[in-house]
Amino acid sequence: MRTSSPSLSPRRVLALLILLHLAVVSLYVAEVIPQQFNPPDHLFWFHNGGDNADYFRMAVNITRGQFEAIKYPIGFPLTLLPFIAIFQPRVQEDILQPVSAFWALVMFPVGQLLLYRLALLLTGRPSVGLWAVFLWTILPLPLHLALLVLTSPVIAETSSVHLIWAQMLSDGPATLLTILAFVLYCEWRARARTGGRSFRWALALGVALGALVLVRYPGALSGAVVVLLLLAERRWRALLTVGAAAALVLLPQLVYNLAAFGDPFTTGYTALDVLPPYGLFSLRYLTDAAGALGPTLIPVGIGAALAGAAFALGTAALWRWQRLAAILTTLWIGGIVALYSLYYYSWNGGMFRFLMPMYPAAALVGAALVVSLASRRAPAPQEPPAAVL
Repeated sequence: MRTSSPSLSPRRVLALLILLHLAVVSLYVAEVIPQQFNPPDHLFWFHNGGDNADYFRMAVNITRGQFEAIKYPIGFPLTLLPFIAIFQPRVQEDILQPVSAFWALVMFPVGQLLLYRLALLLTGRPSVGLWAVFLWTILPLPLHLALLVLTSPVIAETSSVHLIWAQMLSDGPATLLTILAFVLYCEWRARARTGGRSFRWALALGVALGALVLVRYPGALSGAVVVLLLLAERRWRALLTVGAAAALVLLPQLVYNLAAFGDPFTTGYTALDVLPPYGLFSLRYLTDAAGALGPTLIPVGIGAALAGAAFALGTAALWRWQRLAAILTTLWIGGIVALYSLYYYSWNGGMFRFLMPMYPAAALVGAALVVSLASRRAPAPQEPPAAVL
């Protein structure tokens, strides 16, 4: 994606990519891509899985000062409080569409800008950032098509529609906070390595990581990546700052767990749910899923092999440009894939939405591959300055 011409500056291309996202959203809203779960006369009413009802109930309880043990963490219900204050809903359906539209039309573009910024911080190459944003933005369409061929229209719809963030669910916020956390880490690192003032960036990073876990417990994987990187660089003061800020943000959840379940580290997922036969996580779920693929095992295996090869080549390109980029994206992707490969509910239809915080990293690796291959075919054009935004 060349940006040497003034008419194709990164700013202009990013604006076009935001418009591309809005066009993808419109395909779902206008039901150009058929929707089984979109009632008539509702523009932003897509598959929610039922979680939204509990999120809403928890948020209403917070506004009323009431307490009820619910299995979900409190982070996403807290994001609903402004919508409750503005719309004064009686039932969750009254704010489902405004919340969905806000995340799809406002916050996803924010995520696009953050992903571009992250790519710049990691590689210094605007072209990599633009390709990453493009690949991430367009992902719902090829995913829908692939699942339509391999599975069924319902699975294709419910798996791809979440990628535009048009639900009253935690998927979008968790993805956004994941990107934000790694942007803040890179901003902190850039200043720390040059002797600049980095304390406020470490503080902001801790807050972002705490909020991420508050929204979705597996967000702790991103915190683990940051901790490993800080340990590798022996940044003890930053590690203390990040940990203290994250713990402070998480304190309300620990108090809630203590009041609801008698232990700050016991969650509603284990205390209130009927657990699957082998627990929430087991290698058995992965092996059972592989056995259930049947005739689709070969094309899925081929696709996985091609994806693995593309990942290896893209990561190699990142390693040549900036080793941190290769290490960070490998830890980012590897942790999430490993976790959800062993998670029971992944194989009951939730895999693709659970993996959503991983997709920006996968797009970044894919962008590195594209730019690397393009540079081998022809002399690379002069990149504009990395600080263009």
